[in-house]
Amino acid sequence: MFRVVQSSAGRFLLATLIMLLIAGVFYAMTQPAKRNDALIKAIQRGDASAVRSLLDQGADPNAVWDRSDFRVRSWRDLHPVSLFKRLSNRRRDSYTDITALGVAAVCGSVQGRTDIIELLLHKGADVDKRFGYSDTALSQSVAWESQSEVQNIAVAKMLLDHGANIDAGAAEGGTALIRAAASGHHATVQFLLSRGAQMDAQDMLGRTALQAAANGRIVSLLTKSSQKR
Repeated sequence: MFRVVQSSAGRFLLATLIMLLIAGVFYAMTQPAKRNDALIKAIQRGDASAVRSLLDQGADPNAVWDRSDFRVRSWRDLHPVSLFKRLSNRRRDSYTDITALGVAAVCGSVQGRTDIIELLLHKGADVDKRFGYSDTALSQSVAWESQSEVQNIAVAKMLLDHGANIDAGAAEGGTALIRAAASGHHATVQFLLSRGAQMDAQDMLGRTALQAAANGRIVSLLTKSSQKR
């Protein structure tokens, strides 16, 4: 064995085997990330066929859209200077690390569709997985501006029908009811109340949905609902 390694051909063979091993490990590390990146992009495009195909190929339904861009995607990402720069620039805000389901919920509210959400849930997406400031897909979907609140409600209904916790995020970014009230979405607030949303839950600023309400119509609706309860 040592005689083979000592020869130039042996050293070349050993170096080749080591490089192939490293390349194999690197490929195994980056392929899931590439599939998950492709999944997020397909969700953003509203391409249900691509989403279904990627999920069938092994893309993670609980994939995270890491907008801080710190994952290893190529050999250059392993360079110490590149690692240090990306670590230094890493930012965390409410839109960093949004889940695939969160992206689908937001896009679904804007585009007026729930088919991709259903695909992700069918493949095992965690309906209450937290991201950002403890947002969930539900709290994001009801706060988003869409052409019609009917679209927000359709997404919220699907998530709730699949077991979403309507009061998730109470002590952090706020429940779905607080987010909808603060966004001025009257019909969405009405829908969430009909599904039993708690009115006394508070966000990180100590506000209830009534205190966060964006307009008088929502204040009136919440006040009347509080009296009925």
